[in-house]
Amino acid sequence: MSSIKVKDIMRTEVIAVKKDTPISHATREMIVNNITGMPVVNDDMTLAGIISEKDLIKLLCDYENSLFSRRCLVAIDEQDDCPSENDVLMQSCNSLLQKISSRELLDLLYEESDSECVVADLMTEDVVSLDIEDDLTTACKCFMEHIFRRAPILSNGKLVGIITRKDIINHIYNCQNFFKEISHAKMAGL
Repeated sequence: MSSIKVKDIMRTEVIAVKKDTPISHATREMIVNNITGMPVVNDDMTLAGIISEKDLIKLLCDYENSLFSRRCLVAIDEQDDCPSENDVLMQSCNSLLQKISSRELLDLLYEESDSECVVADLMTEDVVSLDIEDDLTTACKCFMEHIFRRAPILSNGKLVGIITRKDIINHIYNCQNFFKEISHAKMAGL
């Protein structure tokens, strides 16, 4: 695996966003393209951060916290006991995540943003990346040491690709099938 370079299996068509992209547009890109995160780039294609589904879940949790606060204020006004925060959050999150569709998530993001939240408000800035010349072993070690699903690929500090855990698994699987086919062909005398 050390002879295979990241550049040999990375995706070069990378869907990326800028820091000032509205979070609703970034979410739409993730949903439409069936991806779980995107690099955030500056105008010169240098890496500024990454926005992922985990960051969007944080937005939903913030929304649920806001709902909890409003419910407690209503309960206090009505002289009722305020339910425990954990009970309300667990019930609300479970209910929301079971019922919410992609369209509803986008509506929620538009509805809840007073001045439209942008990617810079939620993105992770401290991003682990790989270099285009790194080998596949380095990429595997990187994914084993961290919990993320994707790593941006840089060349001279600029974003040139992305690699996911799934890309590596697909590559290994395809190599195994290739060698099985060669082995079967040799045994058949072709």
